[in-house]
Amino acid sequence: MVPRSTAEFTAEDEGKHVLAPDGEMVGEVVRTEDGTAFVRACPELLAGYGSRLTGCWDPSGVFALDESAVTSDAEGHIQIKPAERPEPDTLQRTR
Repeated sequence: MVPRSTAEFTAEDEGKHVLAPDGEMVGEVVRTEDGTAFVRACPELLAGYGSRLTGCWDPSGVFALDESAVTSDAEGHIQIKPAERPEPDTLQRTR
């Protein structure tokens, strides 16, 4: 797999599967426009990865993929990073 930087998405990315860090498919790139990839999400696999898609989630819609969430790009698929979790010391206590 090739590491992905902040390169723009192209028509060559259309049809690629978007994979979670564990390899499960969370969606497919259905179109690209102005360097942005638009993904149709798999509703049953999206749990926990919604933060990697911009905008409100609607199972009938397509969403812009946050290119900063992409770790690698290979023929046929795009891999996204695991969700970032704050360090325990940075959590604030609420009452």
